[in-house]
Parts: sequence; structure tokens; C-alpha cells
Amino acid sequence: MQKKELVITTAVLLVLGTSMHFVHHLPFFGHVMGWIFPVNESVWEHMKMIFYPSVLLALYMWISRKEIGRITGPIAAGLLGFPLAQALFYVYQPITHHSVLLIDIIAYIIEVIVCVYLGQRWSGSEKLKKMWPLAIVVALCMAVLLGWLSYHAPDMFLFEIEEE
Repeated sequence: MQKKELVITTAVLLVLGTSMHFVHHLPFFGHVMGWIFPVNESVWEHMKMIFYPSVLLALYMWISRKEIGRITGPIAAGLLGFPLAQALFYVYQPITHHSVLLIDIIAYIIEVIVCVYLGQRWSGSEKLKKMWPLAIVVALCMAVLLGWLSYHAPDMFLFEIEEE
């Protein structure tokens, strides 16, 4: 991926991921949409804003490069985004005792940049390309898990709803 394509891809995914955050405020938002879009302000729900743009990057890599093996890198990077997002949030949250919008925005930008960069780098790995069937299974399982836990969240800090 050339630098120009990397910058454009990152910008598009930042816009799409950020837009996902506001869908649950729309009057027509329904239960089915909650399987993809965040349904509240918990850290868990924000994982969707990393995962689904990474899946879109995987699809873009596959279509633009005409090679299905390219999907593995972005999907793996999207999964890496989960602990990264949690680490960034839980590093500052104990100090501030609540979510700080500016820090959340900066953290999200960092997460997307890291995921896009690693996703495009890893998409060229011959070892990872061969694992594309596993990447599809993992992505489908993660999509089901993200959606299911949106409506059946356990009583854990990761699922606590932040005040808006």
C-alpha cells in the first residue's frame, strides 16, 4: 500500500468508525443494528468501532489486490485493536475517574492508525495469507460475540456504561 493510499484508507476508516458511534442516537435505531453499531457508551461497544472498519479494510485489501489471503492481516490487526483500546482507556481512566472526550478521540485515532498500518503490513505476509479461512471463521465468531454481548453483557467493568 502506497503512502497516499494508506492515508486515504486511514481517513476513510476514521470517518466510518467515528460515524458508527452516533448511530445508536438515531430514532430508527433497532435491535438488529445493535449487532454492528455500538448500543451504549461502554468500552466493549467501542470495540465495534475498531473491528468493523478493520473488516472493511480486509474486504478492500481483498478486492483491490484480487487476493483473498490479504484479508488476514487487517482482521488480525483489528483483533489487536481490542486490547490496545482497553489499555489506552484504562491507563488514563483511573486518574480522571471518568471518560474524557478529547483523550478518547486521540486514543481512537491512534487505534485506527495502528490497525490500518499493521493490517496493511501483515496483509503481505505469505504465512498469514495462507490462514485466510481461519481469519474468516474468527471474524464471524467475533461479529457474533460483539453482537451477542451487546444485549447479554456480563457484570464486568468492560461492559459498564459510561455517562454521556
